[in-house]
Amino acid sequence: MAFFDNQDHAGLALLILAIVSIVMAIVTMIWEVVDGSDIQVANIIVAVGTLIGGFLYLAFAQRVRGQTGSNIISDKLGVSGGALNDKFDIICEFVKVFAMVRIVGGVFEIIGGFFNNALLANGVIDIIIGVIALFLYKKITDGKESVVDKIVWIILLILFLLTIIGGVIALFGIITIPIGICMMIIGVFMFMGLLDSDVKAKFGM
Repeated sequence: MAFFDNQDHAGLALLILAIVSIVMAIVTMIWEVVDGSDIQVANIIVAVGTLIGGFLYLAFAQRVRGQTGSNIISDKLGVSGGALNDKFDIICEFVKVFAMVRIVGGVFEIIGGFFNNALLANGVIDIIIGVIALFLYKKITDGKESVVDKIVWIILLILFLLTIIGGVIALFGIITIPIGICMMIIGVFMFMGLLDSDVKAKFGM
């Protein structure tokens, strides 16, 4: 399990997923414009949200890899910063970035909803999930131990376990194999991080 517990490997996996998100978003926008026959404005708008999310994860991946994570988008949304070497800090920052990505994605889905009503509900749900995640981030980084910290630890443990399962499932698709491997590496790293005695202590477990 040493391979999955390696921070460099987790950082590389995050970097790959971030780049994939950015590339997919750009390809979607170009395709919708070039295709021309039936331009789906909603898809372009949602792709912009995905692109922004990709840059947020890119900055986070750089920090996990021991570098300074910074770009125009991450700077504006407050998720830039120095290198991350502590597992607790990595997990907390992951929750923060996840929250920002969901909120941004939700906002663009709602905007896209003006062109495709089916997106409105997803946008609202994503924003709610993002706001909740941001609230939980604030609670676990306030320096005070509470019941909420313990609940968050359990929730994160379950979510990272599901990430691992999702990664395994992705291995059964030829195109999604690289994504599946990245999800597994990230999921196992975060899962094992939560089981670390020092991390558990900071969550009050």
